[in-house]
Amino acid sequence: MRKLAVAIVVAALAAVAPAIASAATTTFKGRFACVEQGVEVPIADARVEPYAVLEHAGEVNPLEVWMTALPFPFGGPIGRKFVVDEGVTRDGHLYTDAHGGWSFEVTRKSKDVPGVDVWVRLVLNDDLGTSVSDYPSVDAVSWATDTNLNDLAVQDYGTIRVTAPECAVWLGLKRAGDAYKGLSGRDLPLGRVHAQYGAPNLGSPVTLYDTIAWPAGYPPEGGSAAGVAATHEFAHLIRNAGLGGAADFLDEVGSRSFWERHDPCTRTTPGFALHEGWAEFWAGDFAPAPPCPGVPESDQAYEANVAWALTRIERGCATGGRRHMAEVLLTRGKQIHSLADFQRELGGCQGVPLDPGSVPRSPIADPVRAGRWVRDLKSQLRAARGAAAKLDARLDDVRRASRNAHCLRPPCVPQLERKLAPALVEGGRAQARLLARTLADEISPRSRRLLEHEPTLRALGLVRTAARTLTRGLARIGLRSLDRGLHAARPIIRRDHSRESRMLLKGLRSLRSVLARARQRGSGLPAYFRPLATRGKPLRGVPSGGLVSFTGIPDGTLITTQTASQGATFGSAAALGFPAAQPAHTCPAGPTASGGAAVAPDCPASIGDLRDTGTMARLSSSARSVTVSIGSTQAQPGGFAANLQGFDADGHSVARNAVLVGASTNGQGAGPVESLAMQVSGSTPAIAYVALYFDGSFQPGPRLVLDNLAYTGP
Repeated sequence: MRKLAVAIVVAALAAVAPAIASAATTTFKGRFACVEQGVEVPIADARVEPYAVLEHAGEVNPLEVWMTALPFPFGGPIGRKFVVDEGVTRDGHLYTDAHGGWSFEVTRKSKDVPGVDVWVRLVLNDDLGTSVSDYPSVDAVSWATDTNLNDLAVQDYGTIRVTAPECAVWLGLKRAGDAYKGLSGRDLPLGRVHAQYGAPNLGSPVTLYDTIAWPAGYPPEGGSAAGVAATHEFAHLIRNAGLGGAADFLDEVGSRSFWERHDPCTRTTPGFALHEGWAEFWAGDFAPAPPCPGVPESDQAYEANVAWALTRIERGCATGGRRHMAEVLLTRGKQIHSLADFQRELGGCQGVPLDPGSVPRSPIADPVRAGRWVRDLKSQLRAARGAAAKLDARLDDVRRASRNAHCLRPPCVPQLERKLAPALVEGGRAQARLLARTLADEISPRSRRLLEHEPTLRALGLVRTAARTLTRGLARIGLRSLDRGLHAARPIIRRDHSRESRMLLKGLRSLRSVLARARQRGSGLPAYFRPLATRGKPLRGVPSGGLVSFTGIPDGTLITTQTASQGATFGSAAALGFPAAQPAHTCPAGPTASGGAAVAPDCPASIGDLRDTGTMARLSSSARSVTVSIGSTQAQPGGFAANLQGFDADGHSVARNAVLVGASTNGQGAGPVESLAMQVSGSTPAIAYVALYFDGSFQPGPRLVLDNLAYTGP
């Protein structure tokens, strides 16, 4: 019979391979980055699960479907240990650092320690409350790398570029949550931020009390580099947390079909306008208002009017601005059902006159096709039915092989696998059928009609509970099948005590423990059990481009060249060979290092005693996209418009973007607090030079701060 290598859980080596503390180790390391529309952004603070497989000759059987390697136990028997860096490990788990990097060590392969192939899984979960899953799974999306053997001193995976859109959604929600925690000093509202990617929707993201249904293909940035779409949905969680529960949430929004995002200048009700206007204020996505054409600003049934009123109140709130407003909405939300109610509870906060042109605002992104989620689930339904049919066709063969499996001379791993196979095939078939039934119900006409009528608890359950119920069902079937298989294999288990059989059984029992927890919690299925498990390997290798970081440079150091091969050179336009005049608001000098970041110089402006702050850099190679962390050395009401501008090799401006930083009324502090990105596409020339500056002149004091300038090539 044809042989295959079957993955065996490396944790089973505890019974057969003692740790060798003095042995040489292999360092496994790499970096994860998310790529969206050509812009590469480090995936920071995401969970990294190290795995390993030990191969043995087993027969073709359903274990290849059921089993892969589970994570090593922390401090495992083969000498595995994490390289402990600040912010990399937490509660015994490994996470990416600020640059998306990760690193750990495994005992080197030798004649005394079996060789293992090591791989890692990136999981879109920071275990602090932020996660993104693929509907109808409740568990976070994950991607696996290739395997590398522990036979070298270093196995470097390089930069692994993840192009799936879920990573951009996670990054947007993560930034929104981190900004809120920094502003309020509180934990996440409702304790978590969870998005179901591809869940039932009408073409735009919708927050169903505590769960965000994110349409596949909808841009997380909402058409803006500020991440407004993710921030908008996060703001709904703040409001919903102050309401009490899902029933209170429905009382608040039930008068309208909140599944569909409306134009900010649509008239609704004062309660619904507050619901949406609060999120638009928090994210700044109520352009082109103000004003709404032909609408008095006093009408509180318009979302844009509410958003604009809250913007003016924020600037005039002497008791903490945005932080105080969020606090009031959280603690007194049950008494607030209109803008007037909110103003009453805010007390001394008063709106101030404000020029709309001084406030960065973004338009909402166009919705995607509302029926796409149905098409995607239909595709999964066909796959589930096909999987059930294939497993059904294998049953007679595996049952026949099981009857003829006898252990005459240990080790008897092939015979053990034959005994296990019928129960596992039956279990896999039952799981595929359960998935098919669940998907068929989700896309039934009755379920789809729920999206077109006033919201109900059943409609919320489409997204909030269906996935968790499915997870429990899959885990329950898995447990039952595994127990039946182990029972059928007892005659061989009692006779065969070989190392190979003990490793296989230890792995199966570890799997059983995982399934038992998943059945109880409604989450935590192993990745290979999930309805939408992504087993494909993301792209590997270091892309063309570079990453400029200032970590480790002594404070006060004048920065000129950073990693000439993959970096940038800073200085004046003339020193950089820039074929045009010094760009406006930049100074003819490089930045200086300060606190692990870089502070741009300041210089006299063209007006009176005002100052400019900004700098220029020449990239080591041409780029199609550039991203940078940016901010200010000081925070003040109103903040500063930080600009990133790109020039081609002839000195012509080819790209530009801006973001508000250092706005104390928005809760922003000093330092690089925002991510700013720009890109060129089509026939536009590549970016050769960049300028970073505040768009305007100021009294002496504030200066621009930058860090993690990253770019990718053509």
